[in-house]
Amino acid sequence: MNVPMWNSERIPWDPQANGGQTRSLVDPWGTSTTILYNAPPTPFSLDPNEFRYPSRIVNLLGYDPGWRTPYTAQWTLSIEREWARGVSITTGYVANRGLGFFQVFDGNVPLWAPNATLGNAEMRRPIPGYGIVEILQARTRSWHDSFQLSSNIRRFKGLVGRFTYVYGKSLAVEAEDRGQGGNRPANPLNVDGEKGEFGNRHTMRAFAVYDIPLLNGSNSLAAKLLGNWQVSGSFTAQSGNRLNVELGEDWNLDLQPGDRPNVTGPISYTSGSDDQRMAQFFDKSVFVNPAIRNTFGDLGRNALVGPGSWDTDFALLKNFPFQEGRFLQYRAEFYNLFNNNNLSNPNTNMRSADFGRILNRFGNRTMQMGIRFVF
Repeated sequence: MNVPMWNSERIPWDPQANGGQTRSLVDPWGTSTTILYNAPPTPFSLDPNEFRYPSRIVNLLGYDPGWRTPYTAQWTLSIEREWARGVSITTGYVANRGLGFFQVFDGNVPLWAPNATLGNAEMRRPIPGYGIVEILQARTRSWHDSFQLSSNIRRFKGLVGRFTYVYGKSLAVEAEDRGQGGNRPANPLNVDGEKGEFGNRHTMRAFAVYDIPLLNGSNSLAAKLLGNWQVSGSFTAQSGNRLNVELGEDWNLDLQPGDRPNVTGPISYTSGSDDQRMAQFFDKSVFVNPAIRNTFGDLGRNALVGPGSWDTDFALLKNFPFQEGRFLQYRAEFYNLFNNNNLSNPNTNMRSADFGRILNRFGNRTMQMGIRFVF
């Protein structure tokens, strides 16, 4: 549905008019002071054949003759073994491929000229009388391969839990929004140069619930006070996301956003305390402007890796049974038990005064207690 809906939003099926100043919102058409309308919705016609095309069309959309329906393929191979009664271990290879995803290509990119400026960019377009001529293509691709390890504890001496670990690598050719609507290549002269990694390399999660066996099964007063305790917890850790370094300006003056710099050496990251890493997360001296304007930087897309994160939650529960099927439950819960502050992603815009810096942290310990009546 995206294809016909998108097409219907373009000229001449979706005409627009900017009326400017009006004296009254009760009748904005009849009281316009900048454009005079005889009657609403003049000057529009329901017949596309009568549409009055402007002298210059700002945005036109067309479809590549080789358009096709996107599709994906997935496959999985796993081995599972019961290690002990109620405890199983699974290893697996999980992968997918995506082909024919949408990409918007501007077929009217301004040509380079020795006197090129942003002010004369529209005059440098090869098709006069038009602004952006969007060509919607079904050509982008994605790859994902991962090794996955998991263990399930269904019931083992009062313990229930699950552990998962994923090591994965995800790649895509321009599968992100460039900010002008749709997936646009930052360098329209090398659309396959937009291949880059995304997502997290490492992800680990675990949770467990354990019934403390102390005095369980006894009807004594001591058992009612000291028994029926339960502890639970969860742990999550993951490596950082892939980040894109951009010049923060239209370096080659082609009206395409997302220009990237040249890289002069290996990318290195700051070690030390969180404060030191926030002040300068990576060595920004290796990123420089391309030597000439009529070029695109050699840094690949999503070349940086942001900071990882981890979090631990813990809960302590006590049941006080007093009738069959009825009990009071005391709960003490601790979110982010170790009060770990995870770092946000750094600024990756070279024209920003905060380039390379991390401005925010997230995560703080939260504790709460409560009593619950179950009946």
